Amino acid sequence: MTLVEMVIAVVLVGGGLFLLVGWMRLVREDARTQLARELMVRLDRALAGYFEAEHKYPVTFDDDADAVVAVLLRHPRARAALEGLPESFWTETPPRTLIDSWGTPLRYHGDAQRPDVRANGGRPIFVSAGRDRAFGELDVSGLADDLRSDDPPADGYAEAEGETERRAATRPSPRPSH
Repeated sequence: MTLVEMVIAVVLVGGGLFLLVGWMRLVREDARTQLARELMVRLDRALAGYFEAEHKYPVTFDDDADAVVAVLLRHPRARAALEGLPESFWTETPPRTLIDSWGTPLRYHGDAQRPDVRANGGRPIFVSAGRDRAFGELDVSGLADDLRSDDPPADGYAEAEGETERRAATRPSPRPSH
């Protein structure tokens, strides 16, 4: 093997490793985003279960998601949606708090007078800061990657347990076309 062939081989192997490392980083970030979306879906289901039973949403005065999560965990219908969350969504030190895939505490927008809550039909919203770990409320540049419980993923939110069956049972059957 000549020196030129050896240099070419080293460059090709180095380029392949460079591409592989970049690809792995993208895969890891996509996985974190998917986990955070799943967390938002579960929190939204927990809110729906709480509202269905209590006819009101949990209240907080300072966007404190931890206080609301504690209320949801004590409520049987809401707790069912949050059971089985991966340990990575909880801080290790007591008091254990819920965090997103990037280790940032969540926010809860529950004030019915907030524009985003009004736009969501009065339903409160959980917010993850996303991969940049900056909420976009003070700096709009941080808003692009925020994940919200009212912002469904591309395939939409799955309906709460039993909701699909209840809707199907009350929906009239389609008429055959002639």
